[in-house]
Amino acid sequence: MTMRIVSLAFFLTLFLNSCATSYNIYTGREEWVFMSDEKEVDIGRSLAKQVEQKFKILDNFTEQSRINEIGQRISAVCDRRGILYYFKAMDEEDKNAFALPGGYIYIFKGLLDEIGSDDELAYVLAHEVSHIVARHSVDRLKKNLGFNLLMILAKAAGPQPQTVRTANTAINLLMLSYAREDELMADRLAVRFMKRGGFNPEAAISFLEKLKEIKRREPIRPVSGRTHPYINERIKAVKEELYGRIGFEEYINISP
Repeated sequence: MTMRIVSLAFFLTLFLNSCATSYNIYTGREEWVFMSDEKEVDIGRSLAKQVEQKFKILDNFTEQSRINEIGQRISAVCDRRGILYYFKAMDEEDKNAFALPGGYIYIFKGLLDEIGSDDELAYVLAHEVSHIVARHSVDRLKKNLGFNLLMILAKAAGPQPQTVRTANTAINLLMLSYAREDELMADRLAVRFMKRGGFNPEAAISFLEKLKEIKRREPIRPVSGRTHPYINERIKAVKEELYGRIGFEEYINISP
């Protein structure tokens, strides 16, 4: 029994020493930070290798350069500048974009084709940067995979079966929508970063209107609970960030 207590105390001490508290300026709360930026970047790098094996990189130098230039303008003014950010387009028809922990952001050609301007592209990239700034990506993986599996990803030295399986699970998780609060926070932050980067933040509204139409065209999927925000809720959040007010239509119209 004594050895058990000693072992428990040892691991508890080790755990606490690997953690720290940090004030989250977005939630207004003191929160536990369970891993360093370095470890998070290691996880992102491991997942990025798997993403680029799983999906084909878009073979268009001009478009890749445009995406990287706009993304770097956003990352240069975001609230988390202690890491490097990487932006790539993938030759996939899905209308999606997603962020990996540690600064890796991908956008699919299917969504890129729907974007009408550099300002709209800046919004999409700023939204994904915001998930990294607020550590939504690593928090989602921590909750769904656990700390130990994340450390396996961070230390991955090669394509071992367990690492590949864990990486695929992680990528699938990160390609899904986030919880309502996280998505709305990312929209508000995106508006701030767009303003700082010299983009027109009203493009966030025009893109979300397009996204609403895209969702209407997609097959209806069953939804269990209302965990993800409807598009009109996101438009409300963007307008509140832009103007400090929203119109009556947004209050009463909450259809997906």
